Amino acid sequence: MCENKNGRIFMSKKMDRRNFLKLAGTTAFAVSVTSVLGGCSEVPDAPSSSSPSASPEPPAPSSSGSSSSSSDASSTPDVEQSKIIWETRNNDDGTAVLTGYDSNGAQPMGVITLPEKWSGRKIVELDGNLGGKITKMIVPGCYKKVHYGGSKYLEELILNEGVESIYEFDGSTSLRNVQLPSTIKSIGYKAFLGCTSLTSINLPEGLESLGWHAFSESGLTTVVVPSTVVSYNSYNDSAPFYDCKNLVSATIKCSVLSQCMFEACPQLKSVSLNDTILELPYKIFRDCSALPAITLPEKLKRLHGEAFNGCKSLPSITIPETVSVIDEKVFSRTSIQKIILPNNLKKIAWGTFEECSILQAVYIPLSVNTIENDAFENCPLLKDVYYQSGETQWVHINISDYGNTMLKAAAMHYYSSPNSLR
Repeated sequence: MCENKNGRIFMSKKMDRRNFLKLAGTTAFAVSVTSVLGGCSEVPDAPSSSSPSASPEPPAPSSSGSSSSSSDASSTPDVEQSKIIWETRNNDDGTAVLTGYDSNGAQPMGVITLPEKWSGRKIVELDGNLGGKITKMIVPGCYKKVHYGGSKYLEELILNEGVESIYEFDGSTSLRNVQLPSTIKSIGYKAFLGCTSLTSINLPEGLESLGWHAFSESGLTTVVVPSTVVSYNSYNDSAPFYDCKNLVSATIKCSVLSQCMFEACPQLKSVSLNDTILELPYKIFRDCSALPAITLPEKLKRLHGEAFNGCKSLPSITIPETVSVIDEKVFSRTSIQKIILPNNLKKIAWGTFEECSILQAVYIPLSVNTIENDAFENCPLLKDVYYQSGETQWVHINISDYGNTMLKAAAMHYYSSPNSLR
């Protein structure tokens, strides 16, 4: 068999293949063992797309906030999580309005200074809730209007010189410090409504407008309204300080007031009014139940409806002779005991002294020609009426039969003067 040349050649080839397979298997096993053992002490070289001889790099440290694997990273760009990606709306003049932030970037939180520029455009307005957990917001002076939307986390608000208008920070219950610039012109719609931690604020001279419920339900204890305020954002019932339950003192230096301005401020005890004020608006002090006294402006001409309705601690008031109109229910539910009506008054309006349960005496001038329904309704202690003229003139006054029973039953004192009650 070995002598056959072809057979000898065949067997030789067969043996060579066996030896090769055996040798290859042995080599592969050795490499595998070496790799396993080596892996316990060494990290294999990282693959390189540029060169097989590239230096190895250590892996990035493990972190819960780390990006995904390299295959993921190659398909999705990494986002720099420490950077806030602001969202803006472009104006036609090349400026921009800051409207929010993109959730792909970092969340605004802590102390934040708003950007002055974004994508090459100067930012001139904030219009939107920035969300996040901002505790202190610093607004650059390039922002003319600032509209936020409120946040329970916000504690401080700093408006730099240049800012002119602010509104809707309502519901910022942790807000305790607000710094307004001298450039501020308008504190608008719900600017600080419900900001219960805000106990004081400096309203600078130069402020021109107070908006609807600007400080309503806030924690203010004192307020000084500057002389420059001339409007209330066109709302007739602007009520900028409505239901400020902790408000104790109010100083009004301006000449124009708002309807319902201090309505439902149950702790208000001290009010100072500018002498140039000509009218007290509708419900301006309604339900200020702790107000013990007030000095009316010497040039006052009109008291609008319910101006002092519900001022239960008000025992007396001096009405200037310049007043010619007292509207409905102005002194209803007060503690007034005696009242001298001014000589220019023409009418005692509906419900003027309704439910004045301790009213005892009233002086009525000759100028009065009408006493309307319920003017003296539920005034059980009214006993004396002092009239400037005589009985002939008195009987010609048009006195309503409804709600004036005690007035008609009172003792009449004709040809009296205001001094009769002083």
